Amino acid sequence: MNSLQLLREAPGLDLFTDGELEVLDRVLVARAHKRGTLLVREGASVDAVTASMFLLLAGEVDVSTGRGANTVHLELLGPGAPFGMNGLIDHSPRGADCRAKTDVVTAELTRLVFDELVRSHTGVAAKFQHVIARQLAKDLRHLTALVQQAAAGDEDGLRRRLGMAG
Repeated sequence: MNSLQLLREAPGLDLFTDGELEVLDRVLVARAHKRGTLLVREGASVDAVTASMFLLLAGEVDVSTGRGANTVHLELLGPGAPFGMNGLIDHSPRGADCRAKTDVVTAELTRLVFDELVRSHTGVAAKFQHVIARQLAKDLRHLTALVQQAAAGDEDGLRRRLGMAG
């Protein structure tokens, strides 16, 4: 697994120069995970020491909330997508389960390393914040569409969008 090559190929990271991707490759911790691995557990505590987020370099990650019959599929992430950002940003408990739908490669960024990145490579950190902001905006648009469907009484459409059985 060549994490630098995966960073170069990941959609959404084209705003980084090759030199900036090399900086990211030095500070991110890349790991391979098998299909079915729970990468983030909903409700897990995060503090200043354990705060981190992930960047998906290869494969697909399913994001869901709830348990058993109440499980709701929220999103399917592909390469280049960040996830687990809230833990990095405000140390809040994990808001959803993130499970490897396929074999995946992730790159983890801890809060301590991110803070150092802000101090030592401000431009790289600013671009990484842009990647996070883009994903948060996408998540907000998705949530807004769900609320609009619920408000319109489109229960069937809402169930389809959430991956719930009728």
